[in-house]
Amino acid sequence: KGLWKLEVDDIIFQNIGWDEQDDSEPGNEPPRWLCDETVRKGIKAMLELDRADEEDARLHRERSALQVWFSEEWEVVGRAISDASALKSSFNVQGTY
Repeated sequence: KGLWKLEVDDIIFQNIGWDEQDDSEPGNEPPRWLCDETVRKGIKAMLELDRADEEDARLHRERSALQVWFSEEWEVVGRAISDASALKSSFNVQGTY
């Protein structure tokens, strides 16, 4: 059966097993992520740290791209100023004749 064809009565929704176990026997304890609040908080903290690391890496890439873009723009503006100065000088020279 596909995931999208599940019915309300399917066995996956029955949650069989947890209530029938004797927790006093070794190996029958529920997983710590399910019953230990400290473990759940730790998992949430690890996930948050992972997202923060991903965001930090994204921001570093963004900063690098911004630096490259600004460097290119700076060169273009510098050439435009230089070309404008050269053009102005050429008009000044032509005007003296």
